[in-house]
Amino acid sequence: PEDKRNQLLNPASMKQILVESAELINQASIFEQGSGKINLLGAYELLANYEPRATFIPSSLDLTNCPIMWPFCAQPMYYSAMPLILNVTITNGLGVSGKIIDTPKWKAGPNGEMIEVGFTFSEILWPWSGWLGVFIK
Repeated sequence: PEDKRNQLLNPASMKQILVESAELINQASIFEQGSGKINLLGAYELLANYEPRATFIPSSLDLTNCPIMWPFCAQPMYYSAMPLILNVTITNGLGVSGKIIDTPKWKAGPNGEMIEVGFTFSEILWPWSGWLGVFIK
């Protein structure tokens, strides 16, 4: 809606809409395609119902999803292996600045207690974004 346009549209909301509407490319890793191929019609449809929020890019870290998560999906995890370090972008569509108020928590699924997960993050989201480092050992 035109009356809310200035409240909703900002660099973070546009990035969220383009990333969420993108289509993954088959047989290409996340390093080759990023979030995928731009889908302008899908972006327009998401924009029509957009609600400001904070999101993660990528939205999930499924290390079994080959070839998208290559080379991570090709590396076995075992006790003495080197830790994996993954980066996640935090995009803040709520405003130019924000704050992370609590440390992220790992909720273990089946056999999840067998791995150690740690986080580092930017406490302040400025401008429009921040970062989250995920360590898996």
